Amino acid sequence: MGRQFRLELDEKEYFIDLLFYHRKLRCMIAIELKTSEFKPEHSQQLNWYLHLLDKSVKYPEDKSSIGILLCKNKSKITVEYALELVNHPMGIATYSYSQLPEEISKYLPSEEDLSRILSNDILEIGE
Repeated sequence: MGRQFRLELDEKEYFIDLLFYHRKLRCMIAIELKTSEFKPEHSQQLNWYLHLLDKSVKYPEDKSSIGILLCKNKSKITVEYALELVNHPMGIATYSYSQLPEEISKYLPSEEDLSRILSNDILEIGE
């Protein structure tokens, strides 16, 4: 559905990093990308986005939106405690480039390049 998908509420803008619509599940999938370690406020931010999607974008026949948060690293216990406060389906995962097969990784930016690109995108959004 889009990159930096824009939501608006009360004259304020919010942006979901990546938003997809899963045809078989009949729901939206919001993906948030973090270049840092997982923090509990990340799950609350994504929970807020899922709530806004379900209230303002979702059709009545769609199922509840699902969130996926990708971060550089995470503490299992911190994630467990943070997800206890969430009321939408959500998963937290880390990302790694080191396990990609050579035939795929040669066509993609290096882990350092991707980190730099994501950091620049996040800085531009914040400005």
